[in-house]
Amino acid sequence: EGIEVNGIEKDSSYETGRAYIYLKRDGESTISIFPGANNKLSPEDIEKNQNLFKNCSYCLISTEIPEPCIKKVIEIAKINNSKIILKPSSRKEVSNEILKEVEILVLNKTEFKLLSKNKKNIDEGGQYFLKNGVKNIIITSIKDGYTFINEEKIKKFSPINFPSLDITGSSDIFIATLASYLTKNFKLENSIEIAIYAAAFSTLHQGPSNGLMDRTSLEAYIEKVNPDLLKI
Repeated sequence: EGIEVNGIEKDSSYETGRAYIYLKRDGESTISIFPGANNKLSPEDIEKNQNLFKNCSYCLISTEIPEPCIKKVIEIAKINNSKIILKPSSRKEVSNEILKEVEILVLNKTEFKLLSKNKKNIDEGGQYFLKNGVKNIIITSIKDGYTFINEEKIKKFSPINFPSLDITGSSDIFIATLASYLTKNFKLENSIEIAIYAAAFSTLHQGPSNGLMDRTSLEAYIEKVNPDLLKI
């Protein structure tokens, strides 16, 4: 697929990180994380690979790495004028020091409630993140739809009504698609809607890698149902 693997290293003294996924009959899932080598990542590892940040318009971070590494990534991304997209996976809290640097925070309903200190509703939770410096918030739900929040608006996006077999990895596919189209200079709200289609298609197959749709097929479908989304 032409994906660059510069910066990836192996360490024979640590096991590869794993996610143990338990799938329920309704297609929903729960995940247990074994971080493995992810926990050994250090700020020095980030520092020695800082050349990879050059000419990057967006930097996508999952928080399944030590917090000092997250801060180092943000530091180097800022130097290179890269905007931060943060997925707060496997965390009970994210420090205000990190939140204030986030351009786009993408989280599911459980993460939203937990990290917003159990605010009563979306309005209060959204204000919590905005007051702590986050520019844009996206709450993901493959079944209930997506919510976009910033200082100007709260906008709901309806779910795509495909018959879900397995939602595992759908949020990851949503975020990856979102970041991909943002780097191609698509508008944020258009990128969100395109990513919703990609996530919905992913649930038609069992297993996250089986549900990945190539860009040509994705855009061919969107061209038929909502072609305006593909206009930059």
